[in-house]
Amino acid sequence: MSLFESILLGLVQGLTEFLPISSSAHMQWCKYLLHLESSQALLVFELCCNLGTMLATVIFLRKELFQLFSQRPKEILLFWIALVPLVPFYFLFSHQLALFSSMRFLGISWTLTGIVLVTASYYRKTAPSPLSFAKKSKDSFWIGCSQCLALIPGLSRSGFTISCATFCGWDLPKAILFSFLLSIPTIAGGSFLETLHLLRSQNSSLFSPLHYFLGFFVSFLVGFFMIRFIFSLKERKKIRPFGWYCLTAGILSIIYFYVG
Repeated sequence: MSLFESILLGLVQGLTEFLPISSSAHMQWCKYLLHLESSQALLVFELCCNLGTMLATVIFLRKELFQLFSQRPKEILLFWIALVPLVPFYFLFSHQLALFSSMRFLGISWTLTGIVLVTASYYRKTAPSPLSFAKKSKDSFWIGCSQCLALIPGLSRSGFTISCATFCGWDLPKAILFSFLLSIPTIAGGSFLETLHLLRSQNSSLFSPLHYFLGFFVSFLVGFFMIRFIFSLKERKKIRPFGWYCLTAGILSIIYFYVG
């Protein structure tokens, strides 16, 4: 992988991680077009890019995180509830998930993401305000279940969690905030498991440190500006264009692999 390709992949990760359009789908397409074969070195690189966007999330939401731990510690339980479904799902279905990781399945997943986003943009259920802790606890579990589906490439984590919160009656700003606060322990945990897997691997071939630094730095820098954009959205209809984008990209991918 060239230095230009590492910058390009970092840019793609930063641009797409915070938008509900599936960063994994865009990364797979980018690797496919660049003819980059899966390897331990590439997995480490993607891990660095994910850590870059996670750092952008932590810095951007630093005030919300401080308030959560200092003023609303009880609400930390909501994130634990949302993480509960992810653990058994990951360990019980990891082999099955590998079957859905091929490029031929990507278009189907992308299309499904689009359908969910467009449906959520038209959904009109309104939850009582303020939300009770019991209501938020129940909703957090279902949001966590929706996040499990995003382990399949092409199914957007933010798209599914934001849409699920919308279906539960949350307004868009609350849904976005919960989704991205939830992404911090999710990505941190996933990165930890991936690191353990890589350390156990006998293949030790890696790119130069500069490749990893560029991927991390570019994804962090671009991601920080993109997360500002997604938090500027206030109404459900604002996520509709992302749904149509995913539908279009998914259908074109299906045509490319199944018809072309």
